[in-house]
Amino acid sequence: MREDEYTEFKREPTKQIAREVIAFTNTHGGTLYVGVDDDGTPGGISDVDAAMLAVVNSIRDSITPDATSLCHVDVMSDEECMNLFGSSPKVGSIVRLTIDEGRRKPYCLARKGPVPEGVFVREGPSTASADSGRILEMIMESSQISFEDLPAGESDLTFDALAKSFSVAKLELGARQMRTLGLRNSDGAYTNLGLMLSDQCPFSFQLASFQGTDVRIIKDRKILEGSVLSQLDQIFDYLEFRNETSGVITVPYRIETRSYPDDALREAVLNMIMHRDYGSPAINKASVFDDRIEFMTAGGLARGVRMDEVTNGTSVCRNPRLANVMFRLGMVEAYGMGLPRIFAAYAGQRVKPVVEVSAHVFKLTLPNLNYVREHGVPPWAEEGSLVPMGGVPRTMEQVPGPRAMRPGDSIHMVMNIVESNGSITRIEVEKVLGVSRSSAGRLLEGLVQEGKLKKVGSGRSSAYAIVA
Repeated sequence: MREDEYTEFKREPTKQIAREVIAFTNTHGGTLYVGVDDDGTPGGISDVDAAMLAVVNSIRDSITPDATSLCHVDVMSDEECMNLFGSSPKVGSIVRLTIDEGRRKPYCLARKGPVPEGVFVREGPSTASADSGRILEMIMESSQISFEDLPAGESDLTFDALAKSFSVAKLELGARQMRTLGLRNSDGAYTNLGLMLSDQCPFSFQLASFQGTDVRIIKDRKILEGSVLSQLDQIFDYLEFRNETSGVITVPYRIETRSYPDDALREAVLNMIMHRDYGSPAINKASVFDDRIEFMTAGGLARGVRMDEVTNGTSVCRNPRLANVMFRLGMVEAYGMGLPRIFAAYAGQRVKPVVEVSAHVFKLTLPNLNYVREHGVPPWAEEGSLVPMGGVPRTMEQVPGPRAMRPGDSIHMVMNIVESNGSITRIEVEKVLGVSRSSAGRLLEGLVQEGKLKKVGSGRSSAYAIVA
């Protein structure tokens, strides 16, 4: 047995136990075994009563809000130890602490409060500090407040692009409609939804085209600004221009095939706009290669949705008010059907779209059908191979569903950003991957040791670039 996202070992009941409990309550819950070495060897605790008292006291005195009701402490029997660890403890017994996920997040160290130094989450087999963005997500989740509904803090907003869309749809857009739709709150202040739909929208989007099948040679790049609806139109125009049509003559007919099915391309773009986490600093972009288009969207799966449910139409919309506006404008027909339609558009093809998910990023890859016809199935899509960010082995008959990102995915994402932008800083790695400062530092130092990156500058101004 090894440590993982749901399992932690401690040799002694130290003060660190409070951090582990906080991490489990803020994530998915888990089990902490006291008296077990890091390698999973059950060493045992001789004074079990004292250990249990220390654990309970640490939870009661160190954590806020109160997490005692989420924790259950007991002593494992020798039979349970044999079944779980393969041997009995060398001395005494093993104390087991079972922790449930909490509903009053963020749980934190009482002496620190809800700041990164006091709030912890579980990242694989380790515990890490939560960044301010993650803490805000927890607060909004616990209070049932969405990012869309928060005050924007802006008063001088204009809505020329939105008004034009409403005019085309023959809908009225006045003060009453703006309140009803959620662009203004009950006090008349603009919300984040209003900011997203305004001409001053600060949430940009990046488009890029590359020569070949990797990011070494960039053909063009475009940064989109303005209302998200204006960005939506610009994304459609950009990708439509690059969706080439190829013809095959099969006597007596000429069969024309677009590189990407229109339905798939449209739904992929709409999903990026509706399901983006607008409160996240992660990069949002569409990258066009010869063999595929990669859509990278900030925000993993919404809470309450399993990865195996996504391609079947299960949906918890991250921005329901934005989706409602788009629905009223006739841009979308129904919520939750985007991915099923994308997969349906590739029915009967040699390759299928691939969905990959991490805690903070959602990635959709659409294969280029004309590239496949002319060059064969690309390496990232071959049966038994891995796509660039980790991928899933599959047969042609098998429709791949979402998958969790693997450790190598983080490296690929960092290298992708460095190759696209020239360099990356540790702080940018923290924000993009949603990891702690130490985790970001270890990843970058590892890439330096492997000769993939070099450190440029020192101190706060240091960055990491490709080794020439």
